[in-house]
Amino acid sequence: MYTLVLTHDIDYLSLREIPWSCKTLWGFSYRCLKAAVSFRQFRFGLLRRLNLVWDGISMPLIKLGLRSDPWEQSLDLMIAMERRLGVRSTLFYIPFPNMPGIAPSGGDAPANRAAFYAAGDNADRIRELEADGWEIGVHGINAYRSVESAEAEKREMETILGHDEIGIRMHWLYSRDEASWEILRRAGYRYDATFGWNEKVGFPGGRYFPFQPFEGDAFAQLPLNIQDQALFDGLGLSEDEALLDVQRMLQTANEHDGFVTLLWHNTSYMAPYMWGGLYERIVRQALIDGARIVRAMDAVKGGTQQWQRSAS
Repeated sequence: MYTLVLTHDIDYLSLREIPWSCKTLWGFSYRCLKAAVSFRQFRFGLLRRLNLVWDGISMPLIKLGLRSDPWEQSLDLMIAMERRLGVRSTLFYIPFPNMPGIAPSGGDAPANRAAFYAAGDNADRIRELEADGWEIGVHGINAYRSVESAEAEKREMETILGHDEIGIRMHWLYSRDEASWEILRRAGYRYDATFGWNEKVGFPGGRYFPFQPFEGDAFAQLPLNIQDQALFDGLGLSEDEALLDVQRMLQTANEHDGFVTLLWHNTSYMAPYMWGGLYERIVRQALIDGARIVRAMDAVKGGTQQWQRSAS
């Protein structure tokens, strides 16, 4: 039987936090209007399409606080769904605001890579979520480039959580592969969940299990198999097409007693994406299948012996 690993990247906590000058804010309006007229989104009825149009054109009202902020509600909806189904996931929070960071090429990353919330300002909520069973990890900015950056980002989360057993996934999946793995290992992270793609889904490196890249060290790589934006933006699938792709991957993982790591962004439950329905369908499918549904830390804690037993 396969294991489904539930993870979420917390890129934004609200629309209001995003500066007027950031293209992400205006991209919200564009995406709403694009989704409203999309012929591929057969799941959208007339009322939902009209709501998307209203969301798009009223973005300035949301920004000014004159309308409710859909992205503030999205995380709560996702948490409520997981609580209702009796599952828990890993939430990767960005440690520092207003830092686009450095791109793998060595130049400045695009300005819209920056987050506009501070993890420390949300410490009470983060601690409440952890106390209720959700795992909190670091959504890294420059951690993949230097031990100093990796340690600083980890230390910020340690201060909030009060412990040092923490995993990481890099924002925008930035990585320099083995060089980054060594940096993250040296900085004391328990695992890295970055190894995957933004534009497609699958099993990176043909791997069906977490793996330990350094002999004698517990630091683990947790491959990323499926993310929402890869399904809908990268591959351009409809929801039904995306579900078929996911089901095929779950079947493949089942044949290997393998692991499938799922990444769903917290903003996906509300406009302009409205992708929460597929996430719930995937989790329900795993429950019907009798799969093991875990957080990222649970997936890597078993170590090599457990993964080998799963494969046998």
